[in-house]
Amino acid sequence: MRPGFTTAQAVGDGEDYELLVTFRPGDRERAARLAAEHFPETPLTVIGEMTAETASALPPGYRHFS
Repeated sequence: MRPGFTTAQAVGDGEDYELLVTFRPGDRERAARLAAEHFPETPLTVIGEMTAETASALPPGYRHFS
């Protein structure tokens, strides 16, 4: 998250867009290489990992299809 922004803004604001993707842990280096090759001005940032847990400390975001 960028400095100066709250968690609620990161989750709920609709003005800023970033692409979120997942890939197998073993593909991290390949994904970073391909991202740098095809999108040299856009950094690939690892923000976490997928787990089996369903609980989240984040506030709910915008519900597009409700």
